[in-house]
Amino acid sequence: MPLRPAPLLLLCALLAPAAASAQQVTVPVEVGIDLELQLSKSFLLGVGWESAFYVPQELGGLGLPERLRDGFFHVGQAYLQLHFRVPYAVRV
Repeated sequence: MPLRPAPLLLLCALLAPAAASAQQVTVPVEVGIDLELQLSKSFLLGVGWESAFYVPQELGGLGLPERLRDGFFHVGQAYLQLHFRVPYAVRV
Protein backbone atom coordinates (compact mmCIF):
# COMPACT_ATOMS: atom_id res chain seq x y z
CA MET A 1 0.00 0.00 0.00
CA PRO A 2 1.54 3.34 -0.99
CA LEU A 3 2.02 6.18 1.47
CA ARG A 4 -0.85 8.61 1.78
CA PRO A 5 -0.06 12.35 1.50
CA ALA A 6 -2.26 13.43 4.44
CA PRO A 7 0.47 12.71 7.06
CA LEU A 8 2.81 14.90 5.00
CA LEU A 9 0.41 17.83 5.36
CA LEU A 10 0.20 17.30 9.09
CA LEU A 11 4.00 17.21 9.30
CA CYS A 12 4.20 20.49 7.36
CA ALA A 13 1.67 22.02 9.76
CA LEU A 14 3.81 20.97 12.72
CA LEU A 15 7.00 22.34 11.18
CA ALA A 16 5.45 25.63 10.01
CA PRO A 17 2.67 26.55 12.44
CA ALA A 18 2.40 30.09 10.98
CA ALA A 19 1.37 28.63 7.63
CA ALA A 20 -1.03 26.21 9.31
CA SER A 21 -2.81 29.01 11.18
CA ALA A 22 -3.80 30.68 7.89
CA GLN A 23 -5.11 27.47 6.34
CA GLN A 24 -7.01 24.43 7.44
CA VAL A 25 -6.26 20.90 6.37
CA THR A 26 -8.90 19.63 3.95
CA VAL A 27 -9.61 16.16 2.64
CA PRO A 28 -7.91 15.73 -0.74
CA VAL A 29 -9.42 14.44 -3.95
CA GLU A 30 -7.43 11.27 -4.67
CA VAL A 31 -6.94 9.48 -7.98
CA GLY A 32 -4.80 6.42 -8.57
CA ILE A 33 -4.05 3.58 -10.89
CA ASP A 34 -2.53 0.21 -10.06
CA LEU A 35 -1.33 -2.55 -12.37
CA GLU A 36 -0.37 -5.98 -11.06
CA LEU A 37 1.42 -8.55 -13.20
CA GLN A 38 1.67 -12.18 -12.14
CA LEU A 39 5.17 -13.27 -13.17
CA SER A 40 4.93 -16.74 -11.63
CA LYS A 41 2.66 -18.71 -9.30
CA SER A 42 4.19 -17.14 -6.20
CA PHE A 43 5.56 -13.80 -7.45
CA LEU A 44 3.63 -10.65 -8.41
CA LEU A 45 4.89 -7.26 -9.55
CA GLY A 46 2.77 -4.16 -8.93
CA VAL A 47 3.31 -0.67 -10.33
CA GLY A 48 1.12 2.36 -9.90
CA TRP A 49 0.57 6.06 -9.47
CA GLU A 50 -1.31 7.94 -6.74
CA SER A 51 -2.30 11.60 -7.00
CA ALA A 52 -3.91 13.86 -4.43
CA PHE A 53 -5.25 17.35 -5.12
CA TYR A 54 -5.67 19.85 -2.28
CA VAL A 55 -7.47 23.18 -2.18
CA PRO A 56 -6.18 25.20 0.81
CA GLN A 57 -8.97 27.10 2.54
CA GLU A 58 -8.81 30.17 4.73
CA LEU A 59 -10.37 29.76 8.15
CA GLY A 60 -13.90 31.10 7.97
CA GLY A 61 -13.69 31.42 4.19
CA LEU A 62 -15.97 29.96 1.56
CA GLY A 63 -13.41 27.53 0.22
CA LEU A 64 -11.88 28.65 -3.06
CA PRO A 65 -8.97 31.12 -3.24
CA GLU A 66 -9.23 34.37 -5.23
CA ARG A 67 -7.10 33.01 -8.09
CA LEU A 68 -7.57 29.31 -8.80
CA ARG A 69 -4.06 28.80 -10.17
CA ASP A 70 -2.63 29.82 -6.77
CA GLY A 71 -4.88 27.53 -4.79
CA PHE A 72 -4.43 23.95 -5.93
CA PHE A 73 -1.65 21.68 -4.72
CA HIS A 74 -0.82 18.33 -6.29
CA VAL A 75 1.03 15.53 -4.53
CA GLY A 76 1.87 12.58 -6.77
CA GLN A 77 3.90 9.45 -6.27
CA ALA A 78 4.83 6.44 -8.35
CA TYR A 79 5.44 3.11 -6.68
CA LEU A 80 6.71 -0.38 -7.37
CA GLN A 81 5.58 -3.30 -5.22
CA LEU A 82 7.00 -6.80 -5.09
CA HIS A 83 4.57 -9.47 -3.86
CA PHE A 84 5.85 -12.89 -2.84
CA ARG A 85 3.38 -15.59 -1.84
CA VAL A 86 4.52 -18.16 0.72
CA PRO A 87 2.48 -21.37 0.34
CA TYR A 88 1.06 -22.94 3.48
CA ALA A 89 -1.75 -25.35 4.32
CA VAL A 90 -4.54 -24.79 6.84
CA ARG A 91 -7.08 -27.26 8.18
CA VAL A 92 -10.49 -25.85 8.98
